Amino acid sequence: MERNEIEEIVLSIHLKGEIIERKRGTYGIVFIVKQQAQAIPKYVAYKTTKDKFDKNKLDTFIREARVWFEKLKGHPLILTPFYITNIENRPLICMPFCEKTLRDYLNEHKSLKPIEALVITSQILKGLIFARSKGIESHQDLKPENILLEDLSKKFAEWPPQNVDQSLKWQVRIGDFGCANAWRELGEPGGTKPYMAPEQWELKRLKDKIRDKRTDTKEREKLSKELEKKKKEMDFSKVDVFAIGIILYELLTGKHTIGVKTSDVWPEPKEGFPKRYKKDDRWKKWSKKASENIKLENLELKEEIESLIKDMLLPDINERLDLHSAFKRVMDLLHKLHKPTAKQLELL
Repeated sequence: MERNEIEEIVLSIHLKGEIIERKRGTYGIVFIVKQQAQAIPKYVAYKTTKDKFDKNKLDTFIREARVWFEKLKGHPLILTPFYITNIENRPLICMPFCEKTLRDYLNEHKSLKPIEALVITSQILKGLIFARSKGIESHQDLKPENILLEDLSKKFAEWPPQNVDQSLKWQVRIGDFGCANAWRELGEPGGTKPYMAPEQWELKRLKDKIRDKRTDTKEREKLSKELEKKKKEMDFSKVDVFAIGIILYELLTGKHTIGVKTSDVWPEPKEGFPKRYKKDDRWKKWSKKASENIKLENLELKEEIESLIKDMLLPDINERLDLHSAFKRVMDLLHKLHKPTAKQLELL
């Protein structure tokens, strides 16, 4: 029996349930646990580090736990943990179980109709507006894998009402706050390559140059001052708007704005796709031109939705929409598409 199997058996005993699924992310792993009979809820999720002896991953995990418990706990659009525990030196955050991630949902449907894509997008934006009101300037790592969906029709009878779009059955739960405020607090730009805004790439370039042993002391000091200046001046919440613009385009087309399905080229290019999709330069160059590649076909309110996405992907952070402006435009579009659905969403 392998070490991982033994560890999971030990975890199952301590967690008083059966591990029925494992989901691995960049820094952590999530165990889906079916609790013992009579326990409520029937299913819960436990998030932990991939390696309990990796200090950097442990620090990231602790930061995420603090953000959740100290600032964001209780909001319906943010994944709220139940408690944190420790088993054999491995910290675990117990969280509500959600049926699927937005990536799972998109893979199942290939693309969504405009009203459904905008309903989901409005919830992501609203959740981040709340987070910002609690001191979270930016999530810094938004992507479909970090957005979970909870089926409200399983919790509430006769939901959603018949007069609204049935996509309201899904409630967004934003998760994975391990990179939240990492720029402001740690000087780390964060992000996942296909969703990183131009300013994240620029900050990454500066950080890499400062860390490079070949950079002399004088140049390093100059770069450090430039970095500090950017840290004071930049509205980093707009990196989230950029990522949401990519996500909205994906929901509508099934593809990333670079022209291919994201899961075909990231994190590991599938057969038939060149390895250059792994390289930073390809994504960095694309991010500066992302707003130029927005073309939708045969959609209601096509031109207005295209304009919205372009304005969310503008390379100049000062010209790009902020969270509130993007949310307002999404809701305006929803009112045009289906007023009862927009009104119900506003009530929620």
